[in-house]
Amino acid sequence: MSEGPIDLRTLADVEEPDVVREAVRTFRRKLLTRYLWLTLAIALVAGAIWWAAQPSSLGERIDAATPRYAPGITWHTKTADIGLADVTRLRDGVGLRFVVVAPADGAQNCIAVPASIDRDFPAEGFDAYFEVPRSTTGVLQAQIGCDPRSPETITIDLPSMHVDDTVWKES
Repeated sequence: MSEGPIDLRTLADVEEPDVVREAVRTFRRKLLTRYLWLTLAIALVAGAIWWAAQPSSLGERIDAATPRYAPGITWHTKTADIGLADVTRLRDGVGLRFVVVAPADGAQNCIAVPASIDRDFPAEGFDAYFEVPRSTTGVLQAQIGCDPRSPETITIDLPSMHVDDTVWKES
């Protein structure tokens, strides 16, 4: 790649502009190649840092979303006390974060919101994150309790909780 040093005896037979022109051309080529590789490396590192900073789980996406509405509504059921902590607009739906407090008897609790994943949760209190599609009414039904034969149902009425319709309304 690199040429050896120029023999000074050969300069007597060559015109000066040709030598200078070739030296400048070689210098520019090396400089351009180095800076292209350096720019590519910086771009790759910056892209990796940006990608790693993006929220990956539903909980992280809901916690990072804005605007955030905190209705502070609670429901007291036979199997758990449930509070709707946050309602956020996600790119493709509505994010809901519930805080669930287990009853004193330590029974296991479940919460299911339509169009989301049903999950079993530990007996102690927990946060439950759900993503539901936007709707025309903003009213959702959630089932509380692990027994499918006798679930309790709560109604989540986002308009009556003063959640802006840009969050829950289909566009």
